[in-house]
Amino acid sequence: MKLPPGRWDHFTVLTVETDNQPFNTISDAGLLAGGNQLLVQSAHGWEWLAFTKAVLIGPNQWQLSQLLRGLGGSQIVDIPGGAQIVIVDERLRRPELALDETGVELSWRPGGGTAQTYKYQAKAAGPWPVGHLQAQRQNSGLKLSWSARAPNISNHLDRDGSAYEGVYHVRLYRYGQLHENHIVRQTHLRVSPRYDLAEIAEIDINGSFGPWGSIPLPAV
Repeated sequence: MKLPPGRWDHFTVLTVETDNQPFNTISDAGLLAGGNQLLVQSAHGWEWLAFTKAVLIGPNQWQLSQLLRGLGGSQIVDIPGGAQIVIVDERLRRPELALDETGVELSWRPGGGTAQTYKYQAKAAGPWPVGHLQAQRQNSGLKLSWSARAPNISNHLDRDGSAYEGVYHVRLYRYGQLHENHIVRQTHLRVSPRYDLAEIAEIDINGSFGPWGSIPLPAV
């Protein structure tokens, strides 16, 4: 199975400390079958990732590497020191909630512990961030392109999503100032070479925006 460029991270090594939780090195096939998955918290939310290599370096301390990033539509982020992690396995359960409970403050008692108030936002039901942002020189201009990402297009592990119909908001900047907005129904746009940054987000049928992706634009 061919994986898109940028999703495999062969350089980042995570050093984690756990409470008597062992990790194992697995094959690429084992990872793609759902093994060795983590949620990692950052200032931008939670990234869902997986790893193939685990090395014990001290009591309850591990180095995790050979990562597959941005699973489940999560954003690939810079992971800060001291970030919290959650192990994704059969112990992690998805709550069964009715549609009208979205956005309502509910009382939760995780694992039989102390009750907490939490508002379920159903973020996974919204648009995913676009992927594979590219800017290519064409004659005297630039072609900006990207790929759709959604649960029904196989998480982009083996196809590019070009048949997926979506609506996208494109913002074009020059020297930090917003100059143009475009609403498009295709995954590409020809833009002027005078801009130096583009941002793209998908818009769903309710008008909600997915996370913004950005790419610097090369000078022509």
